[in-house]
Amino acid sequence: MLRALIASVILVFAASAFSQPLTLRDFAVGRIHLKARLDSVTQNLGPAIDTTKIETESGPFFWLRFKGLSIWTDASHSIAAIDISSSAYRTSRGVKIGDSLAYVERSYGPKKGRDFEKVFEREYKIYDTRFVAYNYYVDYELHPNDNHAYYIDFFIRGGHVVKIYLYVGLMD
Repeated sequence: MLRALIASVILVFAASAFSQPLTLRDFAVGRIHLKARLDSVTQNLGPAIDTTKIETESGPFFWLRFKGLSIWTDASHSIAAIDISSSAYRTSRGVKIGDSLAYVERSYGPKKGRDFEKVFEREYKIYDTRFVAYNYYVDYELHPNDNHAYYIDFFIRGGHVVKIYLYVGLMD
């Protein structure tokens, strides 16, 4: 009887960990969070390995490359996307490159992802084109009342995270 009670308490605790709702704080890597100003990046990470300014009709935006991390801004110089490719960086809930899909789901909750037989993500960059092969991804999203949608995608290959991508977009 006591074992059954302890087991049910553990299950309730585990279920509550799964059901923790996302907040804006979840869309961050260290002190760098989506929609933060560009100057906060260099204050927290130091100078970028490379910075590219890209002119568009709506104004310039920037792409900053660090070792294992890339950051893109929008035309207002706010962080629009964070791309993690190194285990040196963690999400606000502690997930990093190399972690298992099970750990992602323990940290963010069970989420239906998308299966792909063979998928390649192509990143167009000024200096190089990189392909990341994965066969599954899980995504989580938040739609606060600020006309933006916030996303975090975990790209999975062989049951482990190979890439993490956080981004914000305008809602229609």
